[in-house]
Amino acid sequence: VVLVGGLGQCDYLRASLTKVLGRPVIVPSETSSVVMKGAVEFGMQPGVIESRRAALTIGVKTVIPYDITKHNEPPHKSHKYYNKGTKSYCLRDVFLKLVERGETVRVNQEVKQRFKAGNGVPSIKFDIYGSMRNDIKYITDPMCKRL
Repeated sequence: VVLVGGLGQCDYLRASLTKVLGRPVIVPSETSSVVMKGAVEFGMQPGVIESRRAALTIGVKTVIPYDITKHNEPPHKSHKYYNKGTKSYCLRDVFLKLVERGETVRVNQEVKQRFKAGNGVPSIKFDIYGSMRNDIKYITDPMCKRL
């Protein structure tokens, strides 16, 4: 384990991590400049980093059809509404997961998802949401935040 950045100078944090992880934590001599050097190296040689792990579960807010066999109990019921356009019941504020926390994401990897706009709707705007949890169902969950 290598601890870099400003927190790398904190002896208490280093000792705590060593105790929790059960192995030594390496701290470079210039902890604050290591992050900057890494960013510069990535800018000069993007191929140095191939992938990273997603720090958050990322998704978008969407609407899905209400299914009584799947959505007939809390918290689903509070998100149920009647959609006059489709003349059917739907669930609002649904968190549609695009990337899961901890998932490996390659540099420049695209995540694609198709959406269908309603009749006469020229465009769709999406807000991006993130959570430390992987089991988010709705963007109204307190652990889910708009990014």
